[in-house]
Amino acid sequence: MTSPRARRQALGRPSRHSRPARLRGRRGGWALRRAASVDRRGAERAQPRERLDWARRIELVSVLLASFVAVAGLWYSNIQSARDRAQFRQEFELSREGQVTDRYTAAIENLGKDTPEVRLGGIYALQRIMEDSTRDQPSVASVLAAYVRGHADKDSAKGGRVAADVQAALTIIAGRDTAHDRGFRPVLSRAWLPRVNLNPVYRPGQRVAQLANSSLAGSYMPYANAQRADLRGAFMPDAVLTNAMLSEADLRGAWLDGADLTNAFLTDADLRGTKMESVILDKASMAGADLRKAFMVNVSLRDTHLHGADLSGADLSGSDLREVSLFEADLRGTVLDNTQLRKGGLFRADLRGASLKGADLRDVSLVGADLRGADLTGADLRGADLGKARTTGAIMPGSDGAAEPRSRPT
Repeated sequence: MTSPRARRQALGRPSRHSRPARLRGRRGGWALRRAASVDRRGAERAQPRERLDWARRIELVSVLLASFVAVAGLWYSNIQSARDRAQFRQEFELSREGQVTDRYTAAIENLGKDTPEVRLGGIYALQRIMEDSTRDQPSVASVLAAYVRGHADKDSAKGGRVAADVQAALTIIAGRDTAHDRGFRPVLSRAWLPRVNLNPVYRPGQRVAQLANSSLAGSYMPYANAQRADLRGAFMPDAVLTNAMLSEADLRGAWLDGADLTNAFLTDADLRGTKMESVILDKASMAGADLRKAFMVNVSLRDTHLHGADLSGADLSGSDLREVSLFEADLRGTVLDNTQLRKGGLFRADLRGASLKGADLRDVSLVGADLRGADLTGADLRGADLGKARTTGAIMPGSDGAAEPRSRPT
């Protein structure tokens, strides 16, 4: 009996074992055809993708170019705008300078008019120019100072008072902002300024009249109001300041040789290092004044009030201090050689280390004074009251001089 496999082989049919090979052949061909089909579709899809990438690149380059052009345009516009602004500013400054020049010329012309009101208008016009154009302040201030010197004479001071236009010019000079001076120095020498007011507006805590390093040599300024004025380094020899108000004024380093300050008010004034040779200060009020290291040789201080004043280190050699009041004054290290202090009041004054050689101390009250270390060689102490005065280490007058004090020192 033949097997099924043999019969199939006899009939020419493929065997069961050989079918898978054929099938595998068919399936392999199908797989190759399918792969080829997939490759064709992939290639077809890849072509549009490549075209799309190029389109994006072109678009990106276009955007970059547009951005660059925009930025370049903005930069150029900015540069052009800056140039236009600079040109506009230059033209504006030129126009402004031209206007200032025209205003300045008109104001100067008004100063030469005969009518006081017109001159006063010209002065205030110059003040406005000085405020609007700080660079022109030195020249404007110099013009105003020259105007004061030319118009402040005895004839202009009617009724014993400075003229209104001169007062206005001085007020502007004294009230200017010194930060824009650029070397300007007020020169007001020989000006006739009776009852001038240099303090028209009181500003608490501020110096009002800005007259530092000014020249007021020989100026006539009785009853002047210069309270809290800044007069540091001022040159004021032979100036007349009788009855002047100089309370709390700053006169440090000022030069006042030969000046007349009779009856002047110098309460709490700062006079440190001031040069005051041959100055007249009779009956002046100088309570609380700071006179440290002041040079006051041959000064007249008769009947002057110096309560609590600080004269330490000052030189008052040969000065006249008769009937002066130096109650609780600081006179440490002060030079009082050959001074006249007759009938003066030095009650509780601090005279430690002071030099009073040859001083006239007759009838002086030195009650409670501190004379420790003081040199009184050759001083005349007849009738002087040294009650409770401390004289430890002091060099007292010799027995040959008539210098017997009324009360013995302790």
